[in-house]
Amino acid sequence: MKCIDKKIGRLIALHEFGALDAPDEQAVRDHLMDCEHCYSQVYSMEPFMEAFRKHRTAARRVRVAESETRKEREISWFSRIFGLWNGVPALAAVCLLIAASSWAIYTVVRGSTGINTGGNESIASKRSPFADLQIPKAPYSESNLTLRNPGRGFEDAMTAYQANDFKAAVEQLETLQELGTSNATEVDFYLGVSLLLIGRDDDSVHHLERALESSEGIRREACHYYLALAFAKVNQLQQALLEIDRAIEMNGEYQAASRALREQILKVVK
Repeated sequence: MKCIDKKIGRLIALHEFGALDAPDEQAVRDHLMDCEHCYSQVYSMEPFMEAFRKHRTAARRVRVAESETRKEREISWFSRIFGLWNGVPALAAVCLLIAASSWAIYTVVRGSTGINTGGNESIASKRSPFADLQIPKAPYSESNLTLRNPGRGFEDAMTAYQANDFKAAVEQLETLQELGTSNATEVDFYLGVSLLLIGRDDDSVHHLERALESSEGIRREACHYYLALAFAKVNQLQQALLEIDRAIEMNGEYQAASRALREQILKVVK
């Protein structure tokens, strides 16, 4: 394989390092959709880029640690202020301030939640009753692909997905999503499902909604169903019910599962 436009091809490395301006960045992404040579080069660079990203993360951590050390060496403004209080030790003054602040916060929380100070009740948790809901794996086969040339990257991602290595699938699908591949709907759908399967429920909603925008037939029904699961897990139960009703209306493969999920949610909502 040869690069179909070497002028753009020379920008691949800079693109991976995030050093391009918006027009050149878009030009590279458009190029990667048509140039198999450069597309394969991006994935051959992945080990090096991963090492670079780890090095960058480690360098940032060192910088943060050094900043914290400098702060610890500075004289606390608490000591400067409370040390002037008629000889009262700074530690005692700080303790008094913390105690007063804690009581004020407790009083406000108690008033807003209606908690009885004589009982042992605690503030109601905002955790969804469906936070531990089991997510079924969306079926996949190569025959699902109807768009032109999804590329090797998608094939690798779905190999990981089929092997239940959802974390690896997410990493590769996120890269494809950023590059703007020609099968963006498939990428967004399986990325959304994979994120659900590894517990990143909030992130999954965005990708499933994107997939829904351009889906039809069974894929559209699946998007509604998995969106309902995502909304249930993040405690947006009314929105989950809306998505369930839309899936049921399509009268397809996900109707039975959608009805069962609807019954579960209604027991909690009522």
